[in-house]
Amino acid sequence: MSWVTIYKTKKFIIHPKVLKKFINKILRKLFKKPNKLELSFVFVDNKYISELNKKFLNKKNPTDVLCFKYDDYTADIVISVEQIIKNSRIFKTSPKWELLFVLVHGLLHFKGMDDDTEQKRKRMYNAAYKILNELKV
Repeated sequence: MSWVTIYKTKKFIIHPKVLKKFINKILRKLFKKPNKLELSFVFVDNKYISELNKKFLNKKNPTDVLCFKYDDYTADIVISVEQIIKNSRIFKTSPKWELLFVLVHGLLHFKGMDDDTEQKRKRMYNAAYKILNELKV
């Protein structure tokens, strides 16, 4: 398994070593051969993710996660720490839980799931909740 974590923000929700352990657990849950994956996790602020969202999806607002899948083994997953903190206030969850949910959500996108309809969104959210429950988060 080859992946790199890049922080373009000064805020940390989970210590990087703990975060890597969670990412490895999630990858082993979702993929049969996680060792073949080459993933980048980039943590940014809302300004940066808004620029990406506008450029690639033609959406004006910030989002919590974007997944840029290049092939079945390679992707960049960009996560807004600022949006995670906002989401945790809105949904009354901890920032840690929200970050892990968004990580799973981004990896489900990489795996091929989509959330462009209400039905698909519910299915994707249920899959994310199931994984987090299995990991006892």
